[in-house]
Amino acid sequence: MLKRLLSPVLLAMCALSTAAGAADVPLAPQDFANGLRIEGVDAGSALYRLELPQQLYGSTAWPDLRDVRVFNSQGQAVPFWLDKPAAQPAQESRVALRLFAVPTTARPGQEDTIVVQTGQRRVEVTLPDGSTGSKVDGQTYLLELPESGTRPQLTRIHLAWRAAKENWRGHVTVFGSNDLRDWDRVASSPLADLKAGNDSLRVDDVDLNCQCDWRYWMLRLDAAAPELVEATGIHSQAAQIERPALLLQSRIVSPTEMEYIMPRPAMPVALRVRLLQPNSVAPMEISVRPDSATPWRTVSSSVIYRLNSGGAEQVSPDVPLNQTTQAIRLVARGAGWDGAPMVYAVFEPRELVFNARGSGPFILAWGARAATDASLPEQERAFAGLAEPMMASLGAAVTLGGPERLTAESPAERAAAWQKFTLWGVLVAGALALAWLAISLLREARNKPQ
Repeated sequence: MLKRLLSPVLLAMCALSTAAGAADVPLAPQDFANGLRIEGVDAGSALYRLELPQQLYGSTAWPDLRDVRVFNSQGQAVPFWLDKPAAQPAQESRVALRLFAVPTTARPGQEDTIVVQTGQRRVEVTLPDGSTGSKVDGQTYLLELPESGTRPQLTRIHLAWRAAKENWRGHVTVFGSNDLRDWDRVASSPLADLKAGNDSLRVDDVDLNCQCDWRYWMLRLDAAAPELVEATGIHSQAAQIERPALLLQSRIVSPTEMEYIMPRPAMPVALRVRLLQPNSVAPMEISVRPDSATPWRTVSSSVIYRLNSGGAEQVSPDVPLNQTTQAIRLVARGAGWDGAPMVYAVFEPRELVFNARGSGPFILAWGARAATDASLPEQERAFAGLAEPMMASLGAAVTLGGPERLTAESPAERAAAWQKFTLWGVLVAGALALAWLAISLLREARNKPQ
């Protein structure tokens, strides 16, 4: 009888062990919602690098991108990690400066002021101290940036002069101003044009030691310098890495309130708000929340603008965010807006580096609630310096598990639920068995002859 009572309990314990083992089954490509074929992978390299596609950022099951994988043709997940895009070298741009020779003899009664003919207009210039008078020995030039919407920040000035018959060395002092009256000393630099046989040395760049946005520049050169014929401003601009931006669907709540919904909770680093009408300004309060059950949290009280300035359009900067978000709310302060603003979720770009282990084609897969983080941590990537990753690209979409994978339970969660159900079953069965045993013993005691 005891054996019959214990048999269900033993079977339940076996079920618990089987469920625990099922939790260790690795994920397959069909456990993911979306996939793209990876192109450009051959046997020529062990490591490959690719840019994550823009649509991935708003369609993962987890905001931290833990559900990203790369599979080979055998359905095996290969080692990988996520990385920031490599920094791009700064781009150097040049702008021609208007060059005017400046007389060093001041007008009577105005010891520090001269008049310069700049094209069809005459401008009055207040010279820096020591630039006028009978004792001035040298040349002075006025440089002007061309008028444009954006004034570049110069880092160097390149000078060109008429060919000199003899070697010369000189010195130049540079001043900057925005109003032709108040001047700041910016730099002092040597100049030279030397020849010896077939060799030559030319020093014709002036380092400004700053990123200066003066509109006017004044050069004071030694008398030994030949006549300047050209001046070029040089400015370096850091290459901008384009950040993925997803346009969000909008919903009108009231004439002064709009809501925007992301397909899935995600972690954008910023919001980009664009007004439909040019030359518009709109004060507004921006709030976000990760789901419909959480109260709104205000992240910015900003003035969003879209203005034309000097022929170029100026727009308000992105609003920093960097938190899990699924819904965004805009509330206009004061008057409403003429047309719903467009809102983009902006993400930090990521590249994926993977080991092309096994045979292709390889698949980039994402969108699995059942996934845990499988990327290699930084301390385990010592081998990465032994092989330079080659660039791969993304091709056609691959049909995988579909949208239901975004909410499907993981094997561990299913196993835990099954274990919980089985454990309760064991407890109930044990209690019933004990009750039945107690009743049986009681009956035997009653039926036993006295």
